[in-house]
Amino acid sequence: ENKSSANRPGEDVPLYGEQFRRSVYVQVIRSKPHTMLRTFDAPQVVVNCDKRTVSTVAPQALLMMNSDFSLETSTNMAEQLMTEFPGDSRRQLQEAWKRSLSVPMDAETEATALAFLEQQQKYLTEHPPEQKDAKHPYESPEKQALIDFCQAIFSSNAFMYID
Repeated sequence: ENKSSANRPGEDVPLYGEQFRRSVYVQVIRSKPHTMLRTFDAPQVVVNCDKRTVSTVAPQALLMMNSDFSLETSTNMAEQLMTEFPGDSRRQLQEAWKRSLSVPMDAETEATALAFLEQQQKYLTEHPPEQKDAKHPYESPEKQALIDFCQAIFSSNAFMYID
C-alpha cells in the first residue's frame, strides 16, 4: 500500500522489481498487521515492548520451505536448468548449487546429490503423487526430483542465513 503519513492513499511508487528485496524496515500499521510476520513472532504493535524474548519455532521453517514462493522458485530454477543442460543431471545439480550458494559443489556433496536425485526419481516413478491442484501440477519424475533438490537448497541453512 502507498499511504501518506496521515494514512491517506498516496502517490503510486514504481518498484522496478525491488519489492522482492530484503527489508530491514517495514512500515507497520496497527490496524493491518503483516500476517506473514506473525509466523515469525513479530512484535505486538498494540503495546510498547522494551525487551523481547527470542523465539524460533517449527512453523517459521515450514513456511519458508513450503511456501508458494519457495515452490515456484524451485520449479523455475529446475525448468531453467533442464532447458540449459538437457539430460545432464550432474551438470544440473552443479549449476543449481553454484547459482544458489555461489560456491562450487565438492565431490562428496555431488555424490550425495546424485544419489538423492536417483532415489527421488525412482520413488516418484514407483509412487506418482496425486494431482493436488492446477497451481502445483505433478511433473515428470526427473523434473520433480530436480525441483525437490532445488527446494532443499533453498531451505538449507547456508541459503537462509547470512554469515
